[in-house]
Amino acid sequence: MTMTTTDKSNKKVEKWPGYYRCDDLYPPLCDDNLIVTRGRVETLNGIWISYWRYTPSKLISTKFPIVVINGGPGLPHNYVKPSRSLACDGREVVMYDQASTGESQLPPIDEGKTVYEVYPELFTIEYYAEIELPNLLLELGWVDYHVLGTSWGTQVAFQFAVSTIPKSNVIARNSNTEGLKSLILAAPIADNHKFVEYQWDPEYGSLVTLPTYIQERLNHFNRTRDFDHEEFEVLENVVNSNFNAHLGVAVDCWLETEAAGISTLDLDRMMGRTDIFYPKFNVTLKNWTVLPQLNKFGDTLPIQLNYGKYDMVRPPLIADTANAIGGSMVECHLYRRAAHAMMLDEPHAVYQNIMDFLIHVEDTTTSFHSNGTCPGVISRPTTSSNMVGHVAMDHHFFLMVLFFLGSLLSAFKLGMWAGTRQNAERKGYEMVGEA
Repeated sequence: MTMTTTDKSNKKVEKWPGYYRCDDLYPPLCDDNLIVTRGRVETLNGIWISYWRYTPSKLISTKFPIVVINGGPGLPHNYVKPSRSLACDGREVVMYDQASTGESQLPPIDEGKTVYEVYPELFTIEYYAEIELPNLLLELGWVDYHVLGTSWGTQVAFQFAVSTIPKSNVIARNSNTEGLKSLILAAPIADNHKFVEYQWDPEYGSLVTLPTYIQERLNHFNRTRDFDHEEFEVLENVVNSNFNAHLGVAVDCWLETEAAGISTLDLDRMMGRTDIFYPKFNVTLKNWTVLPQLNKFGDTLPIQLNYGKYDMVRPPLIADTANAIGGSMVECHLYRRAAHAMMLDEPHAVYQNIMDFLIHVEDTTTSFHSNGTCPGVISRPTTSSNMVGHVAMDHHFFLMVLFFLGSLLSAFKLGMWAGTRQNAERKGYEMVGEA
């Protein structure tokens, strides 16, 4: 995107505004006449949320709609707005501002009261997954639908799925059962502890690739917990520029997100101050995990896990998640030029995989099988279970194999040497072995 201006000689020159347009990054809209309907729905005790419904000029009945859950918590939906491109193939796409963000602001709080005292539910994931999202779906009147989540939105999506699909009554694929048809997850977080732990993993971690002194300073602030210090804010920018958005240039949909109104909730109470260290106090989501519950989806619910090479969500967590789901209906896609915000870093590749996945899920003439290889899962002698790599064995196992082969080769050479020495002695001359 450029703006035209004139220089001193009155020649027209193009001036860059200092940011990119998200619509230039994303696949172009194939339907310039998307119908946009804005609505509001009450979710809980006077809390209303706003949503935006994108409908193509021609709806196709076999194309199920998608609800998009953006990241955060505490962010409005603006930066995922370009995902309305998914409406291009004849389906509806809906996104919304979660409570307390953007155009879903809370009612005034009585003087002397805090939001936590009036709306304690807002500090739990259950509100977003089991109250807010279901009420939105009820308002939309959808029978069958897909859920697309990114970052925090994947946590809401996971929690929604495990809470609304009982193990004894999982939605069968290609049946007439109403409800959730698939999960599409970008930078999926299924376990908060592992999310933090794997960022520091010596082999697969992202933070361990930073310069040594930067790591030392980060750990200094982990010890002091002085996360409001101006130095830590600079360090956070270093982390974000490396592992959050790899694009490295401002984009208009993110600037709109900031301008729309980031939540004023005390998010420290919910998530902790930072994504790279464990909270030391009892925040709501400190010990949150859905890994033990994901096995109910193995061969029943198609799930796509997308992650970037430079993502804060590391390959071991992707592997643990895929392994917990099991079955043949989970697929994984790695984007080698992307970080956590892969839908901004590599939108063309991400959207192509999403579109292919949707076509495959909605094809009732064939059975679904995953179309993306997930990282292999192995056990490693660390404090964490199920540490993984992109290959079938990690370096510890590889060293054991080398040691075994080396021992075998040494024994073989010793036998050969002994046999040759005996033959030589019979011939009356002496062999000298190597030291």
